[in-house]
Amino acid sequence: MYLLPIFLFVLGAVAIWLVSGIIYRNNAFGKTATSERIPVLEKILYYFVAAYPPLSYIALKLSGDYLFPGSSIFDEPTRRQFIIYTGSHLLLCLMSLSVVRYLMKRHRANFIFALAGSITGGLYFAILMVTFIVTG
Repeated sequence: MYLLPIFLFVLGAVAIWLVSGIIYRNNAFGKTATSERIPVLEKILYYFVAAYPPLSYIALKLSGDYLFPGSSIFDEPTRRQFIIYTGSHLLLCLMSLSVVRYLMKRHRANFIFALAGSITGGLYFAILMVTFIVTG
């Protein structure tokens, strides 16, 4: 019973990490020198993008009762809103992980952002797939 969500989570986390590698190699970050100094505002923006997926998942967990008060996932408007939210944040995880790969190239301690982003992407993927499976 619990094996399918765990399998989907692992599959999603690995797929998100692999697809972000393809995106990273084909964008401007893959060709940027890591020895040049980044302006402070740009560095703040990079770290915000890197930290956004785990923070958005925490916000979803904290605000779930307010976003979907007294409703079920089987309600059509609630399901549509939930699918749009998780699907769009899955794409944001991909974008975030391509930035994290650039940050990891600059300093290895940024691996924590990669781990958190992959876990969050895997959770969003598993939630999305289980929602599709359960609701049909």
